[in-house]
Amino acid sequence: VQLVPATAEPVSVEVGTLAQPALTVAATLPMAEVEVALRDPALGALVVLDPRAPATVGLLSRRRFGEVMTGRLGYGRAVLTRRPVREAADWHPLVVGPESTVVHVAGLAMARPQALLGEDVVVAGDAWGLVSTAVLVASVVDALVDASSHDPVTSVLSRERLLRTLRAWCAAVTGTSNRVVAVLTRVEELDAVNAAGGHAAGDAVLRHIATGLVRLAPTGCQVGRIGSGELLTVGVLPDVPDERVGAVV
Repeated sequence: VQLVPATAEPVSVEVGTLAQPALTVAATLPMAEVEVALRDPALGALVVLDPRAPATVGLLSRRRFGEVMTGRLGYGRAVLTRRPVREAADWHPLVVGPESTVVHVAGLAMARPQALLGEDVVVAGDAWGLVSTAVLVASVVDALVDASSHDPVTSVLSRERLLRTLRAWCAAVTGTSNRVVAVLTRVEELDAVNAAGGHAAGDAVLRHIATGLVRLAPTGCQVGRIGSGELLTVGVLPDVPDERVGAVV
């Protein structure tokens, strides 16, 4: 169990951690050579760089390439294959820094016109990177789910998440010789602490105790807050003789 600091913001993950290395091509590269590169099904887009304008960056997605090569612009395919990729690239893609937060970038990506929602986001840095809108949205959803699964004061598991875990473990040991153990830690006089020092003082006490429980709990145990001043540590005991159960607990 890893204790998340109470001040952590789960959706403040930097987008650079999600970016995949981008294949970069020169703006002068013929479309025929781009077509060869895009035969790789894992390649969804290319970053296009123009030495004549080093401050700009272009993006050529598989979708955009397909639209261009099917003659949407009114040219024949034979002519298009000889054209430079500069003429097909989108020179106004969404470009962000690697330190931008995922939630911020996801908002920018979803605010684009409908036709561009499926386009990758370009991540600038020492090396160019790409991240899809789907990955951004999934990361935000995962972070929000993770945040709702943890108690906001102590950062241990929430009551609902811990009870779901407890029920699942109880079902898993049914019919086996393993046992589920639950150890309750009740913080006495918490109301008195709150009255004397305010709720911030009571929260600090809870965090301190929760941190200690997480640090001391054996590997595989889970710690959660199930009440105002109640913390529960649960785990699955190995198959041990009855006379040793008390000592193991």
